Amino acid sequence: MKASFRTRTLPWFVLAAVLGVVALVALHGTAEAILFVVAVGVLLGAAITAVGRAVRDDPVSREVMSRDGLIGGLTSGLSSMTAGESKKRRRKA
Repeated sequence: MKASFRTRTLPWFVLAAVLGVVALVALHGTAEAILFVVAVGVLLGAAITAVGRAVRDDPVSREVMSRDGLIGGLTSGLSSMTAGESKKRRRKA
């Protein structure tokens, strides 16, 4: 069980969903609010981990994410895209 939480993101998404459902259905008041915030935190952590693993494992995803400015900020994504495209044009010419 520990290995699947370390190597996959699906169990984290399931855990976030279960915590959210329990918070909204079974609890009320402060306990509901706290558990719901924990569920949202787990969801955000799972999403960040999923993006990180997708970029690490797939060079195409890495290039798309960097072009969209998701890695390294918007400015560096645009500047690297421009520099990379001009370099490709120079090589073809």
